[in-house]
Amino acid sequence: MAAKERASRRVALVVFPGVEALDVAGPSAVFAGANRMLAARAAPATPPPYEVVLLATATTPLRTSDGLCLVPDLPLAAQRAPLDTLL
Repeated sequence: MAAKERASRRVALVVFPGVEALDVAGPSAVFAGANRMLAARAAPATPPPYEVVLLATATTPLRTSDGLCLVPDLPLAAQRAPLDTLL
């Protein structure tokens, strides 16, 4: 692996009160599935290819449009690590 490459691709999902749960769960499930599929082919102790984080204005829990509670990983203002995908 080249020195400038990161072990995992960082994927950020921006969430907010009233977000559609499927708009968060769908992409999260796709990246989790890709991680499982690629892990089956990878060497042991290899980091997952994708790291998914939830970003919001604050890290306080929020509710989706159908009442599901989400807890963001990080406030938007604190996001400093490079992102590969922003949804």
